[in-house]
Amino acid sequence: MIFAKIKPLDIKYLLQVLLYKIVDDESDEKLAVEYIENFECSALQITIREQNLYCAEGGKIKIRTFQGCVKQIISMPESEGEPIMMDINNSWLCIINSNGYIRIYDLSSGEVRQQCNSKYIPAVVENFRQFLHVKINGTGNRVSFTYFVGDEEKVSPSIMIWDAETDRVSKFNFLTGMTDQQQFDADAEIELPSENRPTTAAVRKIKKEQKRFRLLNHLPGTLCWDSNDPRYLICEANPWKANMVQTVHCAFIVSAALFFFITIMFQFSESVWEHMAQMCVKTQRLDIALICLGKMKHASGARALRISSKNNDPHEVQVAILAIQLGLLVTQELFYKCKRYDLVNRLLQTRNRWDEAIQFAQNNDRIHLRNTYYNYAKHLESLGLIDKAIENYEKSGMHRFEVPRMLFNEPKMLEAYIKKTKDPLWWAQYMESQNELKVARLFYQYTNDYLSIVRLLCYSNDIDEAVEVANNSDNKAACYYLGQYFEAHMDPKKAVAFFTKACAYSNALRLAKEHCINEEIANLALMAGGNEIVEAAQYYENIPGQADKAVMLYHKAGMINRALDLAFRTEQFSALDLISNDLDQNSDPQTLQRAAEFFQNNQQFDKAVQLLAYAKNAVNLCKEKNVPLSETLAEKLTPSKENITNEADRIKLLESIAECCLHQRNYHFAAKKYTQAGNKLKISFFAMQSLIKSADTPKIIFFASTAKNKEIYILAANYLQTLNWKENGDLMKRIESFYSKANAHEHLATFYEACAEVEIDDYRDYSKAMDALIEAMKYLTKYLVLKVITEEMLKLQNAFCFQAYSLIQQLKEREPQIKLSQFVNQEIQNIICDELKIPRISDTNSTESEWTGEDEIDGEDVDYSYEMKRRIQSNKYKFDKDYFKS
Repeated sequence: MIFAKIKPLDIKYLLQVLLYKIVDDESDEKLAVEYIENFECSALQITIREQNLYCAEGGKIKIRTFQGCVKQIISMPESEGEPIMMDINNSWLCIINSNGYIRIYDLSSGEVRQQCNSKYIPAVVENFRQFLHVKINGTGNRVSFTYFVGDEEKVSPSIMIWDAETDRVSKFNFLTGMTDQQQFDADAEIELPSENRPTTAAVRKIKKEQKRFRLLNHLPGTLCWDSNDPRYLICEANPWKANMVQTVHCAFIVSAALFFFITIMFQFSESVWEHMAQMCVKTQRLDIALICLGKMKHASGARALRISSKNNDPHEVQVAILAIQLGLLVTQELFYKCKRYDLVNRLLQTRNRWDEAIQFAQNNDRIHLRNTYYNYAKHLESLGLIDKAIENYEKSGMHRFEVPRMLFNEPKMLEAYIKKTKDPLWWAQYMESQNELKVARLFYQYTNDYLSIVRLLCYSNDIDEAVEVANNSDNKAACYYLGQYFEAHMDPKKAVAFFTKACAYSNALRLAKEHCINEEIANLALMAGGNEIVEAAQYYENIPGQADKAVMLYHKAGMINRALDLAFRTEQFSALDLISNDLDQNSDPQTLQRAAEFFQNNQQFDKAVQLLAYAKNAVNLCKEKNVPLSETLAEKLTPSKENITNEADRIKLLESIAECCLHQRNYHFAAKKYTQAGNKLKISFFAMQSLIKSADTPKIIFFASTAKNKEIYILAANYLQTLNWKENGDLMKRIESFYSKANAHEHLATFYEACAEVEIDDYRDYSKAMDALIEAMKYLTKYLVLKVITEEMLKLQNAFCFQAYSLIQQLKEREPQIKLSQFVNQEIQNIICDELKIPRISDTNSTESEWTGEDEIDGEDVDYSYEMKRRIQSNKYKFDKDYFKS
């Protein structure tokens, strides 16, 4: 005897079908169970007959072998719905569809044939909801079933039997204990007049049978036809209070059952707990569902629910997983409601609805589209549909691995596929695994896989050809492989060469150091960079006669101090020149000072000054050794405000640089440094003098124009008069402008006089000479007028000063004890004395007037006249209005 067990899978929500065989061993009292086969599918129900499995999948019935291969497919009309139940008895198959149709098929012949027309049960059964149990008899002419009624899906108390030959549906009611015919007879008997009519034997028989077969508070359960006599039907009568199926949608009973769940904790019927778990799906009570699954010993379902809860999946997803474990059909709606399109896709795959799954993935779950194609290809491969499987493997992008694996036992088909897809790499590897090295090499050449070519040549000891291939291809992987080969065969020079071509500089350096290939280490370190340069420098430092390379490497690594130290110790002068070229203002001041001392001791003052300029400490050396200061060097010597925070020290250094430039007759740079020093009066004068010594006329004119100083204007104009201004009108205008801006009327009159002399002596143009003399007279007059006014103002000022001094002396004579600074400001006293060129007046402090609180009026300081103060001190004055009137 063979039976099947369906096990839900947690990962992909598929159903795993496990086939077992019960072995009846007469020597042993216990039955032995032998495992046969397993496969995956999405069947809702499976029945077994002989060597075939009948699986309800989607809208079809698929007849499979024990290995899962599909032998035949029975399609259902779309109007009848999907098959949800099946029953097989002998050679007859009964199929129940979701829309309420019953079909009967004959399985006796090789081809499945429908026996009669399908029957639409809702048309003949009142208040029909859906089927509960269905069984067919051994002759295939009768089908018994029970069903749910009403919106609340209560179990009907009637057993229904469909006679396919007469197309008639009859029933037996548990509550009345009668068939439909008996009920009809009883109703007819009641309608007849019963007055004075004796009770007949028929009536007594009906009442006796009704009392005997009436099963109050019971509902029909499992059905079974007799295997010997197809007329007998066996039905299990279940007490309705012990089964909770009829309370699925009863809100009050469901609430009470869940709230007082402890009252049924000692129930041992798995059907009760299964129905409770189904109610938990509808009420979404996952906590109660876990208890139900535990009582059902449904370990895989409990595990799947706990994993989902641990992953913090949405509540709807956990409910859907529970529904999957219980085999309910509401899962897809729950997944779609919480927008878990990936789970909807996987659910469609488990039900073998591949077209819908692919369409759904294209529209809503594109991230899993390739995975859907891959799973579909695996499914097709299991069905033996190789061409379609290859097509879907290609769509999933896994054809390079899966197709050769699938066609591994068909070499000709595989070779044709490889040539068709123009992907010979796998075929080359396959030929290599079969020791067909020449063929493999040809395919490797076709794919330009030089590493594999070199590997095969080395395996065949064709080393020269392998070297030629690596050199011609410049393939790094091939060169690296050859480097490893030569290292293993003790040829370090060739190994270093090929490691270098492969850019594996660390390996090349390691090998060169191990075999003392010193001429290659420096170049390899420079190509490798980073820490390899320092390690190579340390390596050369410990080898006599290689100090120059160590200095060079330290220099390249940026370790200037160490490079200088090693160069000083080994007297590498050429290396010092190179290192000094890379020193700048950002270098360490001690390093700059040390290098400068080295060049100074070797009479290379230019380089020493250059280095000291970076350290801002080269002015003294320039003065002592007379090193020329170029513009670039002068700028480097100029300190910034960030380098020298003390402004006085900075100005002093700028003035020293300017003096050095003056000493070297570099007047332009001297003027620039004087200007940067910031003392406008002194610096501008020295700057103009420096420019005049340099005889740079454009710069002198520009500097005088921007200086805006009287003395600078006069100096510039005087310098321009030393030039050939007589034949240059622009110079004449500049001279006039500078003198006018300086208000130097005397100099301007002298200049016009010189112009008149030039006109007379050189050009004999007396008219222009007259005009020049008139201008000279005009400016000379202005000069004289200003001079007279100034002298008169000085005389008037002296008169006022003399009068003021006389009044001060009179005041002191009259009141020798007063404090003079209280009446005349001390600064004004000093000005008066200085103008008259006499000694300044000394103020005598008075000791007599010590003002007290009684002498003050209301605590305020009052500015009294001298007469009032004198009278207050002598206590001879009385405050009255007559005094103020006088």
